Amino acid sequence: LYSTSSVIDVPKLPETFWGPEENKGAPQNVRTFTLSIPDLVIDDLNARLANRRKVVPSLENAGWTYGINTTFLEDVIKYWRTTYNWNKRERLLNKYHQYMTNIQGLDIHFYHVKPEVPSDRPNLKVLPLLILHGWPGSVVEFQKIIALLTKPHPDRDFVFEVIAPSLPGYGFSQAAVRPGLGAAQMSVIFKNLMLRLGFNKFYVQGGDWGAIISSNLASLFPDNIIGVHTNMCVVPFMPGFFWIAIGSVFPSLVVDKEHYSKMYPLSYHMTRIIEESGYMHLQASKPDTAGAAVGASPEGLAAYILEKFSTWTNDEYKYRPDGGLLEKFTLDELLDNIMLYWVTNSITTSFRLYAENFNKTNMATRIDELPVNVPSACAVFPHELVYTPESIIRTRYTNLIQYNHLPHGGHFAAFEEPLLLANDIFEFVSKTEDIKKKADTKDTPKTKRFEIVLCSTSPVKDVPNLPEPFWGPEKNRGASKEIRPFLINVTSPIIDDLKDRLAKRRELVPPLENTAWTYGTSTTYLENILEYWRTKYNWSQRQALLNKHPQYTTNIQGLDIHFYYVKPHVPSDRNVKVLPLLILHGWPGSVVEFQKIIPMLTTPRPDRDFVFEVIAPSLPGFAFSQAPVRPGLGPVQISVIFKNLMLRLGFNKFYVQGGDWGSAIVTHLASLFSDNVLGLHMNLCADLSITNVFWRLLGSIFPWFIVDNEYYSRMYPLSYHLSRNIEESGYLHIQATKPDTIGTAVAASPVGLAAYILEKFSTGTNAEYRFRTDGGLLEKHSIDELLDNIMLYWITNSMTTSARIYAENFNKTNRESGLENLPVNVPSACAAFPHEILYHPENLLQSRYTNLIQYNYLPRGGHFAAMEEPALLADDIFEFVSKTEDIRKKAGNKDIPNAGKKIKEPTKI
Repeated sequence: LYSTSSVIDVPKLPETFWGPEENKGAPQNVRTFTLSIPDLVIDDLNARLANRRKVVPSLENAGWTYGINTTFLEDVIKYWRTTYNWNKRERLLNKYHQYMTNIQGLDIHFYHVKPEVPSDRPNLKVLPLLILHGWPGSVVEFQKIIALLTKPHPDRDFVFEVIAPSLPGYGFSQAAVRPGLGAAQMSVIFKNLMLRLGFNKFYVQGGDWGAIISSNLASLFPDNIIGVHTNMCVVPFMPGFFWIAIGSVFPSLVVDKEHYSKMYPLSYHMTRIIEESGYMHLQASKPDTAGAAVGASPEGLAAYILEKFSTWTNDEYKYRPDGGLLEKFTLDELLDNIMLYWVTNSITTSFRLYAENFNKTNMATRIDELPVNVPSACAVFPHELVYTPESIIRTRYTNLIQYNHLPHGGHFAAFEEPLLLANDIFEFVSKTEDIKKKADTKDTPKTKRFEIVLCSTSPVKDVPNLPEPFWGPEKNRGASKEIRPFLINVTSPIIDDLKDRLAKRRELVPPLENTAWTYGTSTTYLENILEYWRTKYNWSQRQALLNKHPQYTTNIQGLDIHFYYVKPHVPSDRNVKVLPLLILHGWPGSVVEFQKIIPMLTTPRPDRDFVFEVIAPSLPGFAFSQAPVRPGLGPVQISVIFKNLMLRLGFNKFYVQGGDWGSAIVTHLASLFSDNVLGLHMNLCADLSITNVFWRLLGSIFPWFIVDNEYYSRMYPLSYHLSRNIEESGYLHIQATKPDTIGTAVAASPVGLAAYILEKFSTGTNAEYRFRTDGGLLEKHSIDELLDNIMLYWITNSMTTSARIYAENFNKTNRESGLENLPVNVPSACAAFPHEILYHPENLLQSRYTNLIQYNYLPRGGHFAAMEEPALLADDIFEFVSKTEDIRKKAGNKDIPNAGKKIKEPTKI
């Protein structure tokens, strides 16, 4: 009979910068917060209360039918001035952990409360739950329910950790300085808040505006929302009104008989809605006029807010002289809520939400008509403002798995009936988790290992939604998600122990005559390195150099991840875009590889209108990034971690670059998270699919079909290159099969560690160097630079954990996932250095990298490009990004990705 609308595409809302200009450089870390109102503010409030004007008395026997009853208001004001103890109430409001973080230019305040999991219930799941308030409420509404949600139930196998933010412009959350921040835009902010806290998937619950924002979250970001629970259940006005009108003639089509009186007669309910919605009309049309008036005095503020806590709790309370206020609340609780508006002077900014939501621009988006397809629940309290039957709710909430009529309660459910609401939330989440379990245990048909198709790498696969496992030790379950400054600070005993081991090293077996490095590391040359390390290498000096760029750590999926984060210095006279670039190393490298290229990438160029801010993390299990404690963390899973790292830093869109394992990881980032990756640049370009192997074999017969004549020797004769690959891949074989065996052996002494790693920096730089007695090590590197890299493995004892990435990548689960065959559709570039380990011609790469817009042959350099030839690599990256930015401009994408979303320097954290 009625369609809610034509099909509406889910819009991609911009991540607008809502804050003042001075917030452009605001830190993106998560900071602790404590309510601490100066005595001067409270003294001023009390003076105003004492000096208030006499109120006009209410009409006789009018109760609250004309609005606030001033007789009762006088009692409230007197209590507020003489009995209410702010210091005591402030301590109660501070009993839960509170934080602040800057999202899209606004400082957002929130509670983040974690449960105490009993030691005898180690398998109890902890699920993230975002709960959102509305107007004229605040986070005060959640003080009682938080404890109920974070307390384990004996009959439930899960419990919640609760995130309860103040809406922007409410309480301690900063207000926007420019128009447009409505409910839909707030959903973007809270999605980003949860991502920053490390929650890519979470439950959401809300009432009033919180219900609308929660529904927007579910419709706009279904990949992030596990389930949505609301206690104000509404649908868009037009389709909802259509069914309500039909029900006035044929009520049985719309509502069960027992709930008929909640909707009909229609004339009664429409009159009541008109009676109760004057505040909304005023706040939607003249919010600043109303705000200036209401916020000018504490008694005006109290009158305006308290009336809503009467009639919205139970419409019948308007006939009582006390407005029924103390039926569900104490005066202290009601005044706590009013105080948050008073001490922050946020009544005007809170009103503006109505104007923003009902303005022409927002109404035209029709976001409230988007279907909600995630599991949903509606808790129907009998005295809610508006009743919407299940049949109408289902027109928008297509996956409504719970619709419960609760026995008592009204609009402020969390405040009035916290136990009823908490139980309803637990019931809904239990159902949703059961559905998830059943979906996870369904047998899935096995696919063929591969298919040989001349023009396709494999059957096209859907991009999977990868899980975000907790990789860390159990003690990290409660780890802070903040971004912490980090400095390398190795204690003297560690260095003394190292030098003692070097001094006491065993005599090395000399190499065979004239074999140079063809058998591996030349022990003759190694002796020179070891003696330099013991006697001349100055760790204090080198540590200072490694600390010259700002470093941080943050906990992602249970692991503390270390990273450099270096911002450019942009001249004030230039309009230069700052673009985020994630650069990733491999094995046996580390972030040491990037010390020379970082300044080149973060220095503005006269011929470019952009520059980079560089994020260079240590891979998990490498150096200062924590290693997982359970199996499974391969390159695919690491890509999830680094996507989450970038999101935490505030970068929803960014460029990526990598070599070695870094190349594999950034490729997974680009294929799995194409909405986040603006462009992909690699200096190890590979596609090891079966189709690629076929073309290589075909090229051995018809080489002109595969490779240009000038590059023939990089691929053929095939027998030579296969022999070379076999010769150089023994390390890969053992690290993929027995990583702990080789790791333990190598890491037992600095001599073994140096020998194992240095050999790769010889042949990996240029295979011809193996014929030289010095291994060519000093052609591209200094001894200090090489030892810096080895030191990071030594002082962190991370040789074994770094070797495990090979085992994880080649395990059965990862091999059979087929993720290596996913196409990469984002703009991509390959920097082909002449001495790279593997050579892939451009035409072979295009079968996977479908949008390869740059393939450059560089004049020199090998596997460790950032360390060997930083200028060449930096130039190639700038060239690629310039092309990509031009393409974006032509496509109409002129925004600067994530502008203003940056964390502060270490000294300011």
